[in-house]
Amino acid sequence: MRRQVGGIALLAALLACERPPSARPPLGARASSDARSARPQPATPAAVVMDTILFPPAVFSVLPPEIRRALEERGCLVPRPSFRRSPSNVIVGSFARPGQVDWAVLCWREQRSSILVFWGGPSDCPAELASGRDSVPGRVAPRGWYDHVIRAADSRHGWGIGEWPAPPFPAQDQLDHWGIEDGNDQGSSVWYCYAGRWWRLPGSD
Repeated sequence: MRRQVGGIALLAALLACERPPSARPPLGARASSDARSARPQPATPAAVVMDTILFPPAVFSVLPPEIRRALEERGCLVPRPSFRRSPSNVIVGSFARPGQVDWAVLCWREQRSSILVFWGGPSDCPAELASGRDSVPGRVAPRGWYDHVIRAADSRHGWGIGEWPAPPFPAQDQLDHWGIEDGNDQGSSVWYCYAGRWWRLPGSD
């Protein structure tokens, strides 16, 4: 029953985001944002959305208020990849266990970024990962190209070519929750929470 309730909650969160596309594009495809990328508030002017690369958390009305406040307190801005038409890099999924509703946000500050995870229930994995330098060419798109993007990697994810972790890490067909795909036009990795740590798995080439 608990898993069923969790699944209903996750479905509701997904429905609050954009409708899923007819086909799942490659990570670096210059296409519309996927089903798990948060939509901006309707009041956001279209011209601002098209030109801006860095967005304040307040733009993401789909995020729970407490998460928006936490991002604001940390001074986070959320970068939009140049190939997306709307604010992106806010995703929802079950990143710790099946049916649990978790959120992940790419937090950018002072030419560095990290993925912040806001757990909807128990988890023994760190709430911050993949911290590193992440240069944004400017606050508006014409000054350069930005392609760093995260997305939820669910059961439909096609694993790329790369080394799979050795046991006790589970085999591909035994993974029971979602990962976080993290990458750019050159390729990606998938971060997977297991046994108290984030494991780096092969993503899209």
